[in-house]
Amino acid sequence: MSPPRFALPGAVDVVARYDLPHQASWTSPTRYTAMPSMHVGWSLRCAYAAWSELRSTRPRLALLPWLLPPLMTADVLATGNHYVVDGAGGVTLPAVSVPAASAWGRLAARRS
Repeated sequence: MSPPRFALPGAVDVVARYDLPHQASWTSPTRYTAMPSMHVGWSLRCAYAAWSELRSTRPRLALLPWLLPPLMTADVLATGNHYVVDGAGGVTLPAVSVPAASAWGRLAARRS
C-alpha cells in the first residue's frame, strides 16, 4: 500500500532526491500511506462545493472547479505518490459521502 515511489524499480523518490525538510513521515511510510488518495478526494469535494455555490448564479463559471480533480489526479500519478486505484478510492469516498450527507440532512429536516 505504500506509494509507487517506494515500490516500483526505477521510480524516483522526489522527497528523498530533493531532501525536502521535515518530511520524515513521507520517507518512512506505513502501509496505509497512499490509500485512498485524499488529494483526489479533497479536490473532488472542493470542486463539488464550489460548483454547488456557483451553479445557480454563475453557471458557466461553476464548471471551472471541475478542472481541479483531473489535474490533481494527474499530479499524484505523475509524482509517483499514488497508484490509480488510490485515486479511485479518493473518488469513492466523496461519491458515497456527499449523497449520504444529503440524505441525512433531508431526514433531519423532516424530523424537525
